[in-house]
Order: sequence, then structure tokens, then C-alpha cells
Amino acid sequence: EQYNLLNDAWSATRALKMDIIDYLKLVDTMGSSEDPNVWHRIAGSLGYLHDITHGPIKEAVAGKVRSLFKPLYAKLGIAAGAGEDTKRMELRVRVLRSLGVVGNYAPVIENAKAIYAKWKADPKSVDSDVFDAMLSVLCEHGGNAMYDEFDVLRTTSPTAQECESFMFALTSFSDPALVQRSLDLVLSGGITKQYAPSFLASLLGNREASAVVWQATKDNWSKIKGMWTESMVARLFGALSVFDTAAQEADVLAFFAANPVDSTKMKLAQGLEQLRISVLVRQSIEACEGPVLRYFLPSDQEGCISPDVGADSAAGASTSAAPVAGESSGGKVDDKASGGSSEPSVVDNK
Repeated sequence: EQYNLLNDAWSATRALKMDIIDYLKLVDTMGSSEDPNVWHRIAGSLGYLHDITHGPIKEAVAGKVRSLFKPLYAKLGIAAGAGEDTKRMELRVRVLRSLGVVGNYAPVIENAKAIYAKWKADPKSVDSDVFDAMLSVLCEHGGNAMYDEFDVLRTTSPTAQECESFMFALTSFSDPALVQRSLDLVLSGGITKQYAPSFLASLLGNREASAVVWQATKDNWSKIKGMWTESMVARLFGALSVFDTAAQEADVLAFFAANPVDSTKMKLAQGLEQLRISVLVRQSIEACEGPVLRYFLPSDQEGCISPDVGADSAAGASTSAAPVAGESSGGKVDDKASGGSSEPSVVDNK
């Protein structure tokens, strides 16, 4: 079965028993699959590569996501068809999230804005699964105004599920000022105790915010232990694998050596074990940056050309030759609010 093959291959890659290039070659054979589990694994692994890389490799991973997921997007569209099964909906949600967040694909970003406007006019008019996926896209490309809206909606939305969705969406914004607002919110008791540890864990897992959040967590450790039970605090341990450089790992180990836990030692040990694996995986991938770049960006006499760039990218990626790995090229879309109070039509999916 395709999923088992792919999942085993990614596990082998994480265990340093399979070369990352061989895994990527396997991914390229999965284009005809419509199994949401297959695409969940592809999205997760490419999303991880996108998270830990920089410059032209990061842009190349985004291009790879667009080239893999766009055919599915064209086939599935935004709206569910009559009698559509659960698997097809799961696949659509995965495609939208991957293209909008990692692929930076302009049509999905515009559709996210349109669907949000439609939800504001009539929440029942939007499929809840698609809406949650589009929230992730909006967070990736939204700024202060959108954060403000979500902060209000986390307590005023029509349903408890929607309130929870907007609450956790706040942890996906990466602007430093907005990260600080989220930190202030959770550390001041502004998030209910039931959700607060998971909120902080989600914020800690936001790779672009993780360093600031970790420092705040260390600085406020006594306060955190006083606010929540030890079992609640242990929810944070699942996010430790984001600190996957050797220096970050050493800092995490030193902190817990100086601040041992009692009843949750096993959960901490599991979190640290996953952290160790993540450090080794990242080191392995970083050692292969040159081959990874060459695989994603086929060479020609003029240099390396990123797959599927140009008009498809909301960032307006150039079609000129890309620099060699290690040179910075930016690439993150500027934060901006969705804007507009009218209800735009959903844009063309093609």
C-alpha cells in the first residue's frame, strides 16, 4: 500500500537509515494517489523541510509543494460535491492547507480571504473543515488587523468549536509583536485553564516564534507551575522537538536538569527522546543541502531554476537563476490583513 511504503520510508529517513534524496524520489512517484493519508505524510515531511531550510532551498520546497498539490487543487476545488465522501474532504483540506501555508499559492490565499468574508456574513454557509484549513492560511499571511479580529472572535463566535479554532489560530501568527501578545494573553490567565497549557504548547511549536516563547517559558517557569498542575504543564513537552539544533537541545537539557519534574518524568523523557531524533534528522538533512537543492532545482547552464515559480507564487518569486544554497533570498510573504468588508466571490481555482 502506498501509505505504508511512504510512511516506512519517512520513518527510515528520520532514523537515518534512508537518504533524504531517496525519500524525495519516492514522493515523486505518488502523484496519482488520492489517499489523504499519503498526502498527509507528503505534506508533513515537505512542511518539515520547509521549516528548517532557508533561502533558495526553502523557496524550492515551496515550489515542489505547488507542483505536487496543484493538480489535486484543480481537481477538488474549494466546495464539496454532492454525496462526497469523508476521504475526499480530508484530501481537500490537506491540499488547501499545504498550498496556502507552505506553497504560498496565490489562488488559495485569495480564496481563504473570500471564505473568511463569507463566514463573517453567514457562518453556516462555510464548511467547517475547509474553514479551519483556511484559518491556517490566513494566519500565515495575516497581520495586526486579522489578529485583532481573531482575538475578538475567540470569545464571540457562534459555536464553541469556532471559538476554539480562533483561539488556537492566534498561536500561528509569527510577527514578534503578535507573538508577545499571545504570550501575555496566556501567562496573564487570559486563556481558560482548560486550554492554556495546550495554547502555550502550540505557541512553542510555532517554529518562527519558538525561541522567544521558550525564553518566556523559562523566565516564567515558577509562575507556570503555580498556574497549572504538573500533568497540564507536561503538555509542553510534546513541543520540545522544535528545538532541533545542537545548541537549542543543550539549552533544553540544561534547563530541565536545573528544573526537574516529578510525576511527569516519563512524558519529559519521551519529549527529550523526540528532540534527540529531531536534532539528528536536521543535521543529516543540513549535511545534504547541496544535493537536496540540486534535486529540487534541476541545473542548466544558467544555474538552477525553481519548479513552478512565477505567477503561481504570491511572493512573486523570480524565474531567474537561483543562488547556491546558503545565500539568503528572503521569501516570506509580508504580513497583511485580509481587508475589505464586502463579501468577495471565491476566486477561480485554476
